[in-house]
Amino acid sequence: MAVFQYKPLPTEGEDDKEKSPLTTTPAQSKAEHHERTLKTIFAACVFVIFCGGVLLILSLMEPEKGLRSFRQALIPEIAMENFVWENNKTFAGTVDEESNHAWDSLIPPGHGFILLSKSKAKKHHLPPGISVDENHDRYSISMYHQIHCLGMIRLGYFAAVDRFNGLHSGPSTKRPVGNQDEHAAHRDTLHLEHCFDYLRQAILCAGDTTIEWARDSGDGEIDSQVDGWGVEHQCRSTKTIYDFTAKHRAENDAEGIANVIQR
Repeated sequence: MAVFQYKPLPTEGEDDKEKSPLTTTPAQSKAEHHERTLKTIFAACVFVIFCGGVLLILSLMEPEKGLRSFRQALIPEIAMENFVWENNKTFAGTVDEESNHAWDSLIPPGHGFILLSKSKAKKHHLPPGISVDENHDRYSISMYHQIHCLGMIRLGYFAAVDRFNGLHSGPSTKRPVGNQDEHAAHRDTLHLEHCFDYLRQAILCAGDTTIEWARDSGDGEIDSQVDGWGVEHQCRSTKTIYDFTAKHRAENDAEGIANVIQR
């Protein structure tokens, strides 16, 4: 038969007395405080090491991304806009005062160049631009460089058309041009004129704000021109676009890019 025994409960305040700081010696209190301090320092060190490791891994994965983003921080955030592309004969037409004015209106004051202090450019790790004075350099915005190049191609194209028409005026224009007749040549001219306006709107839609620096002359001197070569752009993956288009292609018997793009 089990024997039950009663154990008296501690009187009120007896447990508290055992745990009371009043019963802790100064040596014990100092040891506990030291232990808590060490734990706090250890936790902080682990956190710092963890964050440093994450940053190191990211920098090794994309070493240029951080630098590129820091450079582009000079450009304000660009909002996205929905814009319907429409044919604009002023931009697609031949060279005259009205069309030249329309093309010129695309370029802002300064012809697409921006002025940066040398200190700000250095802060954002930009190579030297075109020197303006001892404190400032000029840099071009890529989108306006692209528009400029397209405008130069436009002028060259219509100058060539004028020369061709001048050399082949009269009955001689009725003869075939290469393996094309007059109608085909006229159709291709209209196609190219369409392309000028189409490319203009494509460039403006993309709005590439990559900052371009002065051309490297190769002898250690900074050139007074911007050619845009050697400047990294943030681009959409052309391989992804190519693979998607190939996968979802519509069959076409035409060969060569010139034939494929005919509309």
